Amino acid sequence: MTNIFLIIIALIIGYLIGSISPAYILGRILKKIDIREHGDGNAGGTNTKNVLGWGPAVIVVIFDFTKGLLAMFIAWKLGLSVPFIYAAGFAAILGHIAPFYLGFRGGQGAATAVGMLFFSLGMLISKGYLPWDALTILAIAALSVFFITHSGTLTGIVVLPMTIYFVLNRFDINSYSIGTALIILFLFAVQVFQVHKKKLFALKPQTKQELIVWRLYMRPLALLLLVIYWYFGRVTGLWILGIITILASIPDIIRLLLPRVNKFFFVNWKHKVYKKKEKRSFSSITLFLFSFFMILLLFPWPIAVIALLFLVFGDMASKIFGIQFGHTHIFPKTHKDLEGALAYVSVCLAIGYIAHNYLPISMATVAIGAVVASIVETLPLGVDDNLTVALSSAASMFIAEKIF
Repeated sequence: MTNIFLIIIALIIGYLIGSISPAYILGRILKKIDIREHGDGNAGGTNTKNVLGWGPAVIVVIFDFTKGLLAMFIAWKLGLSVPFIYAAGFAAILGHIAPFYLGFRGGQGAATAVGMLFFSLGMLISKGYLPWDALTILAIAALSVFFITHSGTLTGIVVLPMTIYFVLNRFDINSYSIGTALIILFLFAVQVFQVHKKKLFALKPQTKQELIVWRLYMRPLALLLLVIYWYFGRVTGLWILGIITILASIPDIIRLLLPRVNKFFFVNWKHKVYKKKEKRSFSSITLFLFSFFMILLLFPWPIAVIALLFLVFGDMASKIFGIQFGHTHIFPKTHKDLEGALAYVSVCLAIGYIAHNYLPISMATVAIGAVVASIVETLPLGVDDNLTVALSSAASMFIAEKIF
């Protein structure tokens, strides 16, 4: 009975702490307003900055950040176990979102959850479950995405799923890992809501014009080719991939040999199938499949898998983030920009880190391949990067494995 009583006390205290809304209080004191009726209507730090200024916003962020931590500390002092310590923190989040004295309409609880997440990550790091390489990958991804987008929300959309993978991959399933995962899932849901509400990632007309979106989003389906290769074995797998590549090249051969057919696709056909630069050359689809075939033919399985993951996901990230947010051109008169290059290397490092946990290949080798792939993709070589990126990254990783 005593434990149940203490649990209830901890949850109530957590809720009451969370329900204290400094944004609302400061709005009433400083401008005699209900901050929820101004700006974006959220009683949080960002809206406080927009409505009341930086000074009040700093106070709000610090207070909101510590709510969950204070609730967890009180639960710990009451002698409760880890699950109920986290429960007290979540009670504070609930209080922030739905304060009873404000008609159950408060903020989003993100700052309170972030404070709890810092505590959880600190615990994991202290126990050695988040090694330096994982932290480095997360830091690179977070800094890169924030530099590219200037948006903490979009940064969270990218980094939070990575964080939950790193936590669950290295940490046993217990109260700490479950609590951390729940915090991350909550924060991710908040970020997704913000992206949808504010349309933060609506593609610009320029992006839609330069991308054939359906082709870009179909690239991950090419990973089925790796499954085919693995399932049927090297010889049969290469035969199947070779046949698929030849079949995919037939439409290119026909339109390049018959000008009327080519004109039909680029002038008369209303639906966008080919890019302008492909009018007198093979399409990137054909070259993409040819790269898949050559990489699996020439290189060992672990290196081939990593290089092809770079080709699929690195290229997607570079195009989406580069065209959508890119403005720092590295080379004049080209579409290659710093934002696209950062997106490329960040995604390659992240996807390579995940893959190397299941393949006999070192992270140092993966990092070399990621850097080489991003450099080659950025350089104006005049050759389709579907060919150059995969081959150069695979070759660099092959050499690195031999040397180290």
